[in-house]
Amino acid sequence: MAEFFHKGFPNFGYMIVKFSEEELQPVKKEIDKIQQNFTQAIKYKENLAGQIQHEYQLFDCSDYLNNLIIPYIQEYEKEYKFISLVNLNWKEKGLCLKQAWVNFQKKYEFNPWHDHSGVMSFVIWISVPYSFYKENTEITSMPTKGAFSLLYNTSIGKLSSIEFPVDKSYENTMLLFPSNFMHQVFPFYTSNKYRISVSGNFWFIDLP
Repeated sequence: MAEFFHKGFPNFGYMIVKFSEEELQPVKKEIDKIQQNFTQAIKYKENLAGQIQHEYQLFDCSDYLNNLIIPYIQEYEKEYKFISLVNLNWKEKGLCLKQAWVNFQKKYEFNPWHDHSGVMSFVIWISVPYSFYKENTEITSMPTKGAFSLLYNTSIGKLSSIEFPVDKSYENTMLLFPSNFMHQVFPFYTSNKYRISVSGNFWFIDLP
């Protein structure tokens, strides 16, 4: 057999980070405060695509989230060079978390295909009240109940997707990806508790 080698086309990916309970404590503190009294929280639903009743802006932990996530964005950039493609002078401009919000998703609620504004986006799953296996007991070629899905183009121009089997094992896990990645969140059916997640967008800023 003649010598050969495999080579994939360059493309942009995603990053998965597993945080500790301690690292997310300031975030969960504000979430608990909001959950205790939804009427006192700032609604964010009108800014979002989700078919979700309870979506609220985060304020107290916004700076903390910014400092927590920026190092991972820098690691993402080392691997994919995505931000430099968007703006060659991004290091002079800098990146900052501009919006952050929390979703309290109930049974049957969902997030349709959409993308975000900004440069980089994230989702952190705080509480997931179901098992992906129990959600998807029926035999199907695409077990997606409760899943999170990213849409992307292959090297031959075909639209494809990757599904993340989100369940309790994803608690305290962050998915980091370019903001213009189309994504969706499928509904879940086996629990009456909230699936709680935090999301946000990083934008370029002008440094002093």
